[in-house]
Amino acid sequence: MHSLIFYGKLKTLCTETVLLPSQISVEDLRKSLNEHFPQLHGEPFLLAGEKGMLHDSNSLNGDESISIMPPFSGG
Repeated sequence: MHSLIFYGKLKTLCTETVLLPSQISVEDLRKSLNEHFPQLHGEPFLLAGEKGMLHDSNSLNGDESISIMPPFSGG
């Protein structure tokens, strides 16, 4: 199972635990997050795995920690 870690204001919006299958596409993960956390509707967020940013075309296998973060900018 994947563990989800919420950051920033998303942490206060999403307080419950969700179990996700070990094998899931990032696109399906995003859909599942929106179903389990309707409060995310309209909130932009980025997904990152242990090896970097995740895109909808990626797949997840195993037991990876997934970070769910509001958009950010760096300098």
